Amino acid sequence: MILTAVEALLIESGEYHPRYREREARFLARFPRYRRIAGLVKTATAIKLLGMDASFDVIRYWLWARRMYLTVLFRIVCRSYETPLADWWDLATFYDRWFFFFMRKTWYRLFNDLKYQEWVAIQRRVRLELAEIFLQLSRESRETVRQTYMDAARASLVAVTGKPTPADWEEARRQAVEWDYRILHPH
Repeated sequence: MILTAVEALLIESGEYHPRYREREARFLARFPRYRRIAGLVKTATAIKLLGMDASFDVIRYWLWARRMYLTVLFRIVCRSYETPLADWWDLATFYDRWFFFFMRKTWYRLFNDLKYQEWVAIQRRVRLELAEIFLQLSRESRETVRQTYMDAARASLVAVTGKPTPADWEEARRQAVEWDYRILHPH
C-alpha cells in the first residue's frame, strides 16, 4: 500500500521513476509534508528490495500504511470528478444514483448488448472497489471496527456477490479478495 501511494503521488506530480530507491528519494524530496511517514516509505522500500524480516509491530505498520494509502487514494480520486468529492460517502452516493444507472443500463440492454455486458461488469467492479475501500476505512485498530463503514462494505459485497452478508471483518475481507479474483479472472 505504501509503495502504491508513493507511485501514485509521483505519477501525479510527473516525477515517477522505475527504480524503488529513486522513487523513495524523489518522494522524500518532493513531498516534505509527508515527512512524518518517511520511515514507512523507507521500510516498505527495504522490504520490497531486501525482503527484510518484520522486527516491528506489523499490525501497527499496516494501520499507518492503510491510512496513508486511503488519504492518497481519496486525494487522487477526488480530483478525477468534475465536482470534487467531500468524502468517501460522497463517492458512494455518486454510484448510488439508481435512476441514472437504471436508465443507462436499460438503454444499453435494449440497443447494445455488448455495451450492456461491459456496463454490468464495470458496475460490479465499482461496487467491489467501494466494498474494499469501506472495509479498509472500517478497521480502526486491531480490535475495533467502525460499524457504519462495515455496514456499507457489507451492502456493497452483497450487491456484487448475491451471497448473505459476511459475518465479520475477516470474512468480508476474504469474500472481497475472492470476488476480486473472480471478476478479474473469470475463466
